[in-house]
Amino acid sequence: MNTDRVYYSRDAEVRANRERTALVILATVVGLGIGALMALLMAERPGRDVRHQIGENVEKVVSDVQKEAQRLQQEITRN
Repeated sequence: MNTDRVYYSRDAEVRANRERTALVILATVVGLGIGALMALLMAERPGRDVRHQIGENVEKVVSDVQKEAQRLQQEITRN
């Protein structure tokens, strides 16, 4: 990134950084959306099966995160 930019106030610099960050986040979200859409369009399975598999994977991830959070909470309370 070009760091040679001259800003006339700290507020202008902060605003520019926020705008850049927002643009990166927006581009990432749009890219993920396009990727997800392409994956669904190119899938060899019917949409119902894909949604079911996604649901199962989400449930597994949520369960794993909850278990890890409980483990960390127990570890913290022990120390």
